[in-house]
Amino acid sequence: MPSTKCSDIVRIMVAEDGPPAVAALPLAAAGIAPSQARRFVIERLAAWQLSAWEASATLIVSELVTNALLHARTDMVVSLSRLETAVLLEVTDNSAQLPTQRRYSLHAGTGRGLNLVARLAQDWGVRAEGNGKTVWALLSATDPEEVLDELDLDSVEAL
Repeated sequence: MPSTKCSDIVRIMVAEDGPPAVAALPLAAAGIAPSQARRFVIERLAAWQLSAWEASATLIVSELVTNALLHARTDMVVSLSRLETAVLLEVTDNSAQLPTQRRYSLHAGTGRGLNLVARLAQDWGVRAEGNGKTVWALLSATDPEEVLDELDLDSVEAL
């Protein structure tokens, strides 16, 4: 698993690009949260004219919010930051339990979310935040859909 602090890539990009445009959405720990998070990401990316990131960003936010619902079981905040050449997506919850990447059998119905995040994001990680944590993913590439095209999302082995 990535370190518990933001990667050097994220810190450098924030420093070089100046203050990022940031949007945040508080969400209740309810079954509708992943859908609300996806809608928020789609609307914000469209407003920033970054709709090319939509497919990757909505998959990632779905996984991170679902993980927060299943494991943290607390309210959360989804944040999206627009950097010059990247998008930083963060989900903050009120549980100190850190996520772990696991390997499940090919027939398991769960356990692939963080592997998917790791494949779609340039970098990802988790950092402690008071009594909780923030799980973040950095989307950065010349062509954001190139990453999706390379994945066989119908293949369990790919994740």
